[in-house]
Amino acid sequence: MNLTTEPDTGARHPAAPTVGGRVPHPRGLGGRTLRPLPLVSRRSWQRRRPALRAFGAYLGVQVALLAVLRVLVPRFFWIDDAQIQFTPMSWWLGRRMAEGSLPLLDPDQGMAGNLTADMQYGVLDVIRWPFLLWAGAQDDLQHVATVHAWLAVLALGASTVGVLLAHRVRPVLAVATALGAATSGFLLWWGSAWAPLMWSVAALVWLWAGLSSRRWYGLVGVGLATAAVVCSGNPYILPLVPVLVGFHGYERWRASGRAVLRDRWTAATVVALGAGAALSVPTLVNALDVAQWMWRPSGPDVIGSAGGGVNLLDMVVGGTTTLGGGSVPTLSTAVIALPLLAMVDWRRAVRGRGVPTAGALWVVSLLLVQMPTFLLGFRMPWRLLAVVQVSVALLAVLAFTAAMRLDRRRFVLAGGLLLLQFLVAMMRAPLLWKWHALAAVLAAAALVAVVLLVRPEAVTAAAARRGWAIRPALQRRIRPVAAVAVVLACAAPLVVQLGMGAAIQERQMAFVPGTLDVPVYRPNTTGYDVGTTIDEFRDNAWATDTSVTVYSFGVLGDPDDRGWTSGVLGGNANLPADLRVGYGSLAVWQRGVQEHVKLDYQSGLRFDQPGIMAAPEGADVPWVDLLSGNRVLLGGLGQVPQEVAQYFRQNWDLVGVRDGWREYVRNEPLPGRISAISGDDVVVTDAAPNDGVARLGEPVEAYTVSTGDEGGELIFRTPYWNGFRATLDGRPVPVSAFAGSVLRIELPAGVSSGELEVSFQPIGARLLPVAVGVAAALLLLAVLVGRARRPDARD
Repeated sequence: MNLTTEPDTGARHPAAPTVGGRVPHPRGLGGRTLRPLPLVSRRSWQRRRPALRAFGAYLGVQVALLAVLRVLVPRFFWIDDAQIQFTPMSWWLGRRMAEGSLPLLDPDQGMAGNLTADMQYGVLDVIRWPFLLWAGAQDDLQHVATVHAWLAVLALGASTVGVLLAHRVRPVLAVATALGAATSGFLLWWGSAWAPLMWSVAALVWLWAGLSSRRWYGLVGVGLATAAVVCSGNPYILPLVPVLVGFHGYERWRASGRAVLRDRWTAATVVALGAGAALSVPTLVNALDVAQWMWRPSGPDVIGSAGGGVNLLDMVVGGTTTLGGGSVPTLSTAVIALPLLAMVDWRRAVRGRGVPTAGALWVVSLLLVQMPTFLLGFRMPWRLLAVVQVSVALLAVLAFTAAMRLDRRRFVLAGGLLLLQFLVAMMRAPLLWKWHALAAVLAAAALVAVVLLVRPEAVTAAAARRGWAIRPALQRRIRPVAAVAVVLACAAPLVVQLGMGAAIQERQMAFVPGTLDVPVYRPNTTGYDVGTTIDEFRDNAWATDTSVTVYSFGVLGDPDDRGWTSGVLGGNANLPADLRVGYGSLAVWQRGVQEHVKLDYQSGLRFDQPGIMAAPEGADVPWVDLLSGNRVLLGGLGQVPQEVAQYFRQNWDLVGVRDGWREYVRNEPLPGRISAISGDDVVVTDAAPNDGVARLGEPVEAYTVSTGDEGGELIFRTPYWNGFRATLDGRPVPVSAFAGSVLRIELPAGVSSGELEVSFQPIGARLLPVAVGVAAALLLLAVLVGRARRPDARD
């Protein structure tokens, strides 16, 4: 575009367009009016340049910090539940999805087989599908876990930058706060083990960033972030969604009054929220549908809060080195947050942009963390400590921007808070005093850097009063140096924590050699010997590419080994070898089966198992037989209850003893996943491989059946969930739960070589195509409404 400049004002405007060297008539070519070309201009670029620089600076520093973490502690994100639950399942789901359809249920994973019942895995969450597909194509699970954590951290930090810039926070402070929030203690040190925590917190702030934007992609962000946070698998964060949306709406109302109701952007935002809600429907409806069959562990010995990691003083003033939830620094937040709270005129700040929303998030999450440890089937609400730490950082910087008050009294108060922070850390772990002192110096330096950043003239004035002359060149450098110092100060706590973690672990191993039972996470860890690559899992596995029912007694008890030395691991960690063992990591148990089997969180079995040997009414064999395939591994040797061992010796054939396991096979193998057949004249044979995964619109099992004059029924070892269907020669046959536990299919009399097909079609999967279509249409409508011009709008 050609620009001309008026001599008197310097204002720029587009030069008149020419056609063949002549200026066309105002009515334009062909009688059409020519409108000025839009100024996507240097002026617009200049307005956006600070924001783009801020995002670039944040991403550059954050990636560098994570890269250092990767070099120093490669297994930082490959630990605990990341090993035995989330990463193997993400990889396995991605492999199954790459085959062309959505996996819904794997009967060979037992109670953990209903993949749609546990929203943590994201089977019905289309936003996570790209990551699952990528994960399924990888060969290194440690890399998958690391990339997931990096994505969550970067999404959280970038969203934090977006929120703060939208509320007119200085770009340097926005970058520094994002670094502190995205590497806050609980999120990074504890959330790295529980993937839904990291992703849900990132999605919550992403939602706020979308609500704060006035551009079309902000509306898209609102819709996607709403679905992401609701379907994240973190139920504890759901109460914060209406808090965020409600207080943001209140701020809009406070700024515009009733005019906000006529604002097209309000309508567009509501439509975008509706799109996110529509995209969440399959996950939420499916969760409600499985509720009647769901069982969650309770805390019968705890009627209130156990108090672990939820001390209010620690949460409010926790610093870089404050320990909580074990020997890990889970109580730190952005190093500038606490002192900035003292340097605010709160009477004015509460009217500042973003302050009510951030304050509400902080207060509500702080209160929820104080709830009982076990409540309504949920446990450990202290997981919301991550939101406490992120929201207090946002609150401090937003309030400081809205109503900063820099005077000697406030500065002394801020210093007092830092001293209190140091004293609390000292009282919690006095042996780590050197690290606490280093953290205190870092926090004090960060405070000074912030003051120099926002008021460099105060330094020069104070120096002048004392007769010190500061050269102009040096004065010009105060603010840039302070900006760099603030950013580095907010990035440095992670390095301090890594050094402190190494010191803690060395001390732990010196006093208790060979044990790592306390969560001394990551630095110089010698435990957690689980492999990382698919080849290592396959080489180590007891068997590959097969299904076998495993009853493990005491084999999975070592948290550092996870069963690696026995070749059969806990949770989902057998999936990389495609060894399906009849169990998996559980967030949702099938109530009827769990009453008899009583698995622990790794799917290990207790030594006292009276329920597993009981025979249910209507069956001739005990539960241990009904829940077993044609091959069973019993382990470990010498630890199996005598009653269980005796049953298999008497009724099954022993075919081998290896790696601490006894392998048994049925005397008379049953077809497919059938574990009992009733009816004297019922004959069943396999009509398909019957060892695959249930997919939408496809049968998961198929048999050829014949019955006599009285019919019969088939009992499967597959736990029952709503969504099972069966047809015999194309006609539906009754399906129900046997003893409230496993799948039962009733067969009519007089069937001769009928084709029985079993399918699994949960309500969430049936709603998914419609929900995606509605969400896409609503998102498009939101963008169109948001970009629409008012009739009286100027060009």
